[in-house]
Amino acid sequence: MTRPQAKRIAGAAALLLAVYLAALVFLFPADIAWRAVEARLELPVTVVTASVSGRIWSGQAQGLRVDGHEVGSVIWRLQPAALLGGRLGLALRWESGGDRVDARLRLGTRSARATKVRGGLDASRIQAWFDLPLLLDGRLELDLPRVRWTADGGVTDAAGRLLWADAGAGLPRPMRLGEYRAELAADSGRLEVRIDSGPDSTLAAEGYAFWDPVGEYNVDLELRAAAGADQNLAAALDNIALVPTVVAPRLSATTAGGQLTISFTPLPGTECDLLRHHPAEPDPWLLVDGQFALTGPGPVHFTTQLTAARAFFRVAAYPHYTAVVTPP
Repeated sequence: MTRPQAKRIAGAAALLLAVYLAALVFLFPADIAWRAVEARLELPVTVVTASVSGRIWSGQAQGLRVDGHEVGSVIWRLQPAALLGGRLGLALRWESGGDRVDARLRLGTRSARATKVRGGLDASRIQAWFDLPLLLDGRLELDLPRVRWTADGGVTDAAGRLLWADAGAGLPRPMRLGEYRAELAADSGRLEVRIDSGPDSTLAAEGYAFWDPVGEYNVDLELRAAAGADQNLAAALDNIALVPTVVAPRLSATTAGGQLTISFTPLPGTECDLLRHHPAEPDPWLLVDGQFALTGPGPVHFTTQLTAARAFFRVAAYPHYTAVVTPP
């Protein structure tokens, strides 16, 4: 055997060995591979599966739970080109009932990057996943070109849009609200969502929401009931928006014809009690007869006879709750 022939045989053997090893890797059972990999992935959420089937190359995870919430199943197909950059590349499809979202995912040991995230899901799933204190209705449509997370920096890059069509929210059942749009961006390690409502929405909304991968989120929204909106919506908005900012109104007093008139205007979302000081009583501040649970929008006037004795008055303000009654 000549030297060139030996080199060709050795090259062919090396190629066959490489193909054989690659086939072993790609055809390796997915459930065994997942058990080996999941402990090494530093993801921002806890992921548990009921079962994993198929091969590393292509398979399915069923009964998927994220941070304890049931989220459906995921189908994947490996993208070998990502391995050249030291990452695990996957083409993913999430399914649950009639909902579906497709995405491309790149996983490193301390990072994750999602691209081409497109699909739709029922809005009620968001309520369940994030433990929101109200019921949601409608359909969410996603179109996210990219979202990137790292273990050290949180959400470092994000871009895309969400649409909430036929939106509804409330308790004990959702009220119809309209249509809402959201633009995604990254902000100091958090996912920033800029929210805006459609022109025909009964509840106008404008503002921001922020989600931190460690599980915290906050919402800064300006909400307004549109003209002609359901009175239950306006009442619910009144209670939600004004409870944290209860302030007692300013008092004014005038005298005429031997009488004292005290005037004040209860602020929106509040009710007021007029109190008079009685120093001889164990609890010296007592309600003035008939002057309690007073509400706006107009001013309140209380008139009493002037006497030689001095008297002190004050107003106490409380949140004013309006009952919300939804159709049966």
